[in-house]
Amino acid sequence: ITEANKHLHLLYDRVSELEKTTEEQSTLLSRKEEEHQEQLATLLALKESESYDLNQRLDSSERLVHDLHQQIEEKNRLINRLQQKADVLTEIFAYKPMLEKMLLTMTYGRE
Repeated sequence: ITEANKHLHLLYDRVSELEKTTEEQSTLLSRKEEEHQEQLATLLALKESESYDLNQRLDSSERLVHDLHQQIEEKNRLINRLQQKADVLTEIFAYKPMLEKMLLTMTYGRE
């Protein structure tokens, strides 16, 4: 009986030790889980913030691209108008020698 009691006492001590270890691990695991939840919440907030910033930058870039397209269209219209004027001037300069001759002839014709 003494041997059995000693064995039961050792068994009881071992069970107590295992329960204590289990409780410590459970507490540690709970703390780790809380830390991970906090880290996850922080990461999600950071992700949302970065996502918002990126969307703002994207919107700003899209507005800039739209404005630049409008400027390009305006400049293309201006280039077309100036090209038409340049074509007219080129044609006028092509007739310049004949006009100078005609004016010279008219000037001599009056005299």
